[in-house]
Amino acid sequence: MKNIALVTICLLCSIVLQAQDIDGFVNKQLQTYPQLRLLDLYKSCFQDYMGAEHLVSDRQRVKAYLDDELNTTSIDDLMPWNYEPCGIDSNYYRVSIRTIKESVISEDLLLDAFIRSANSKKRPTVDSWRDRWHVIIGTIDKMQLELPYYQQDKAFIDSILSVGRYAISHSPEYREAYHPHYRIVERGIFERELKPLIELAFTLIVHAQTANDNPRERLWQAFLTPPDSIRVGCYYYWVNEQVDPKGVVADLEWMKENGITLAFLATDIRNRTTRDNPWEGQVFGKNKFQSRLWWKNLRTALKTAGRLGIEMGLFNCPGWSQSGGPWVKPEEAMRNWTSHGIEVCKTKEGTDVMCSPCSPDAQGLEVDKLSKHHVQKHFEAFIGEILRRIPQKDRPTLTTVVVDSWERGKQNYTDSIFSKFRQRFGYELDYTNPACQKDLDRLIADLVASEYMGGLTEKAHEYGLRTWCEPYAHSPFPANSITYGSAADEVAAEFWVD
Repeated sequence: MKNIALVTICLLCSIVLQAQDIDGFVNKQLQTYPQLRLLDLYKSCFQDYMGAEHLVSDRQRVKAYLDDELNTTSIDDLMPWNYEPCGIDSNYYRVSIRTIKESVISEDLLLDAFIRSANSKKRPTVDSWRDRWHVIIGTIDKMQLELPYYQQDKAFIDSILSVGRYAISHSPEYREAYHPHYRIVERGIFERELKPLIELAFTLIVHAQTANDNPRERLWQAFLTPPDSIRVGCYYYWVNEQVDPKGVVADLEWMKENGITLAFLATDIRNRTTRDNPWEGQVFGKNKFQSRLWWKNLRTALKTAGRLGIEMGLFNCPGWSQSGGPWVKPEEAMRNWTSHGIEVCKTKEGTDVMCSPCSPDAQGLEVDKLSKHHVQKHFEAFIGEILRRIPQKDRPTLTTVVVDSWERGKQNYTDSIFSKFRQRFGYELDYTNPACQKDLDRLIADLVASEYMGGLTEKAHEYGLRTWCEPYAHSPFPANSITYGSAADEVAAEFWVD
């Protein structure tokens, strides 16, 4: 009897909590959309549970429909919001086409997010949705709402569910009052890829609206006399292995005396950094990569920076570009599909793409930027090893993992490229078919952001660090600067002055 009573109590608590969630959702919808009907509440709930109303197989047709909406809808007719959760659990979000019309995000970005959301999950059964709706409508009935056509709408919903259908349109009253033009996006995709861009745009607008009458002058004065929140930083390069502990201490003490309170350390830089420069004429010291002296110098640098209150960052690999090292195997490297098979990416000179510019012992292949697994394995081999070898007490001001501007060209292959392409676009990737190229480029751009930069950031967070990157290129850039930069914690740019 005790066991039965316990189960009964748990079930009752579950129902009460669910009823509270339903009540809160319905009341919020009524406050936002006072002209809605039961049909509109139902639509919100089934969208949140089922996602998009059907799988998307014809991208061109979906794009044409969106184009038509954009061309025939005035921005003044749209609701003022950019996005809202669909229903009770916020499994999906409605993203307004206002975001496109106001150039907050691109049409392609929203279209891709919508298609991937529609095709990403196994759709729940209509029977499971019918059971869920019965719980929801039971709570709504008890609220005794004075909604127009309530009983008529309730009967209509029951009739479509009884024949195995579930999707309906918004009520005429809702369409007339609120002009709903949006796309449904799965929560994970929305929060990773769209929400950061929408919120960034909102922040910029607010700053622009709150600036004084002469924002250019205000910016100039802030540049001349930086506030205390602005730190003066520098790149700190160890060149040609000419490093010793006394010199490291002297470097950092000089920085402190001259107001530099932030330093990003790049170990194992090679002089003459042009890619095709020969090795002749180079003179190297004793600070060999990961030798006993190298570890002593690095510990000294991080410990001294802590003593002086200088915040430190470490480039995520030897040299400054990009992410690689001796630990990266050919099957973990940047690779291309070619008519001759899969090959490690090459430079213009025909050599393998490696991290650069590095001293001899520190050189290695550039890691696959489309595989989070390989990227995080690289992180562990360099940054992770440093964090394991040098205890927290000796690196109290180490905060940042640095990713320099993109200088490693493009790759078009990773181990899972065919399955990822099929999952996203609904058809098979054929490298010999030029019609696939645009979709492949789009997929690669997203993977560089999520698998590479997102993978580095995820690992950095596991160790209590943040990532800093320059989201642009000095060579062909396969990513989108906004989505790529959004996957890092901090972004920056550089200005070259003669």
